[in-house]
Amino acid sequence: MKKPKAVPPQVKFQAALEAIKGEKSLVELARIYNVHPNTIVKWKAELMEKGATIFSNETQGQPVRASL
Repeated sequence: MKKPKAVPPQVKFQAALEAIKGEKSLVELARIYNVHPNTIVKWKAELMEKGATIFSNETQGQPVRASL
């Protein structure tokens, strides 16, 4: 069984964000990012679940890094 390749967090975020926007199908995004469509579904679910933590009180006061 193959070990999954490492995908940088920025790429995961971008793919999940594009999936949320819905401008392209999961199959199109999977081809663009060279991953399985189910992987993008998983990243999207994780972004939707954990995205609110960005605005939580715990992260306020910590420096924000913009890396795009």
